Amino acid sequence: REDSIEIFGTQGRVAFSVYNYTPIKLYTSDGQHNIEVPNPKHVQLPLIKAVVEDLQGFGKCDSTSISATPTNWVMDRILGKI
Repeated sequence: REDSIEIFGTQGRVAFSVYNYTPIKLYTSDGQHNIEVPNPKHVQLPLIKAVVEDLQGFGKCDSTSISATPTNWVMDRILGKI
């Protein structure tokens, strides 16, 4: 199964993965350019920390099930689940 999103514009297109750390591919009239982005060390840590602190009463997490619903819907559409 391929994990790729492509965005088309007037001067080219860009293709990238959501779940795999593969190079971002930029296509223009100059050709294809690969952009290497390093894998973040702890990409989930800030959100997990905010949730735990909210549950412990030390902070407020801005992410809620209500705020996550539109993003979850888009991801399910991309993956063909709905």
